[in-house]
Amino acid sequence: MKPTRTWIVIADGDQAKIFENDGPGKGLKPISNLTLEQERLRAREIMADRPGRTGTAPGAHAAIQYHSDPVDMRERRFVEHLADILDRKRMEGAFSRLVIAAAPAALGDLRPA
Repeated sequence: MKPTRTWIVIADGDQAKIFENDGPGKGLKPISNLTLEQERLRAREIMADRPGRTGTAPGAHAAIQYHSDPVDMRERRFVEHLADILDRKRMEGAFSRLVIAAAPAALGDLRPA
């Protein structure tokens, strides 16, 4: 009988580590070639410019707000990339069970991906 290979993914929006377990008493082995990480950045480090300003009345100006949070978008793309990798590895038969421990926002982005 083929052993049940379980992958354990620990992730947030900026990093993911994947461990493997081959059965009871075997412990966890890190899968070193599948450690994903991106540098944590703030919105002002991602966006080249500050949002513009608009005149609402003579002499008055108001800042234009971003339509989306660039940090959230960057983290969502990271999690979608992780989902693509996990799906590809699942189709290759690299694991038979998957356990995911993720930050709430990352898990929310990972579910639909």
